Amino acid sequence: MLRDSPELDPLFDPDSVAVVGASPDSFYAGNLIDNLLDYGFDGDLYPVNPGRDEVWGRHCYDDIDDVPETVDLAVVSVPREYVVDVVRAAGQRGVPAALVVTAGFSEADEEGAKIEADLAAAADETDINVVGPNCIGVMSAAGATLTSTCSREPQQGSIALVSQSGALAFTTFFERAADEDVHFSHIVSTGNEADLTTSDYVAYLAEKPEVDVVCTYVEGIEDPERFMRVADAATRAGTPVISVKVGSSEVATRRHSHTPGR
Repeated sequence: MLRDSPELDPLFDPDSVAVVGASPDSFYAGNLIDNLLDYGFDGDLYPVNPGRDEVWGRHCYDDIDDVPETVDLAVVSVPREYVVDVVRAAGQRGVPAALVVTAGFSEADEEGAKIEADLAAAADETDINVVGPNCIGVMSAAGATLTSTCSREPQQGSIALVSQSGALAFTTFFERAADEDVHFSHIVSTGNEADLTTSDYVAYLAEKPEVDVVCTYVEGIEDPERFMRVADAATRAGTPVISVKVGSSEVATRRHSHTPGR
């Protein structure tokens, strides 16, 4: 195992998922649940929304603490002011991973940046791995499809993609590759990287036997030395890492939606 590799099986291949903020009226949470079910997820799905009694033919729970089991993954799609409390509650219950699709954090304003810092602290305090916030989602061809923007069922490939742009990950790279009969094993939209970083995903994916190469689309990296260390270790172990870094010109910087360009 690579020294820097986190345990992310509960994220990419969960046996149970709670979607907090589940609603057919929500583009992100609604489409994510539709895709999860349509693309073959056969685990346990628990909708959580205190404003509804039933969705997708399932009982809707008021709170993640009401869910009858400790799930592998909590998907969080609630207004930003509630995100930290939801993630903290999940972590305190022992949920190993959370996927935060809610936007409006450091990419938005100073208050959002403060909430994002609180989210990072909550993840650290409760030992829960957090994707995002402000991310489109993740996909594993052999596991679960957890994104609102995947227009077709993924087919198994041998390329893993780690992208700091969710729109490019699923609406450009995934779609255009599928049009050419090229397929991914995993895709992750990293979002603002309040907790898990590009380096974490690279370290994890490089160890998966179905992954032949890890491709990354990078806007900015907080710890470039660690990224180089992880990429070098993965490549030496037999899984090349290919990176594309978006430019740092004024035009390119305006297009950054997550981590600041460096």
